[in-house]
Amino acid sequence: MNIIERQMDLQRQLIELQTETWRKLFEQGSASSQRLFDLGSSFAQAPAGGDFAAWGEAQRQAAESLWSGYQEDMRERGEIVRDAITQASTLIRDAYAPATEETVEEAA
Repeated sequence: MNIIERQMDLQRQLIELQTETWRKLFEQGSASSQRLFDLGSSFAQAPAGGDFAAWGEAQRQAAESLWSGYQEDMRERGEIVRDAITQASTLIRDAYAPATEETVEEAA
């Protein structure tokens, strides 16, 4: 494969990686938003009987749950981005790798 073909192939692979990464981030973000929304709405109702101590405890638990959900969301997003960076660096490294004997023979 000559240098122009390698560059075009690299661009195609990077665009595919970018598209796949954005798709994963969107899916993860949608699922996370729904999960956090459901969690928040489950704690939104005041307890029956006006027990404000129980309501305050429920709000504290909700805040802790939301915070841990947010942290998990950021961890998942970080892993998606980290994986994409690793794949992109591999693609770029392979595209600019010195020509092997097979590549030189193909060009001849």
